Amino acid sequence: MTTRPPDAPAPQALPAPQALPAPLTLHDQVAALPRLDAVAPQPQVSGLGYWARVASGRHAAAAVVAVPLLFWAYAGAVGRPLPGGSGTLVTLALAAVLGGLTLATYFPPLARGRETDGQRWAATACAAGPILPVIFATLLFESAATSPFNGVLAVGLVGFGLAQRVLGSPTCPA
Repeated sequence: MTTRPPDAPAPQALPAPQALPAPLTLHDQVAALPRLDAVAPQPQVSGLGYWARVASGRHAAAAVVAVPLLFWAYAGAVGRPLPGGSGTLVTLALAAVLGGLTLATYFPPLARGRETDGQRWAATACAAGPILPVIFATLLFESAATSPFNGVLAVGLVGFGLAQRVLGSPTCPA
């Protein structure tokens, strides 16, 4: 028999064995994970709301420069520097204004925070898409002398390009 020193503590009795907890099911394990939607993502601003935030004098100046140049190019495509008919003048002016606004949207806005992250300014195929109707309208105006409806079609085409640029998604779908 072993003797224990007088200053040693008395031996403790071992605790009674306890039952192990039931294993967690997969559902319980997933429910215990923190939710990923606890932090809401920043809302993506697009369309007219985006342009209302970032439009500046740079865009207005670009449009003021582009409109007369496009009018001159479209009038040259019709075949006369100053077409005589009022319908032709209105069609050319409307196409030039819509095309000038489309081209002005390609100027990057001044840096004002997160909404100017540069996603609209990437050199991608979908960023170049809205500029193509501005160019193709010249071909339609070229044939407008023989078919006046082509001028109206050119205005619609340029308007579609502007709508795609202004109301379209800020990024291209991957």
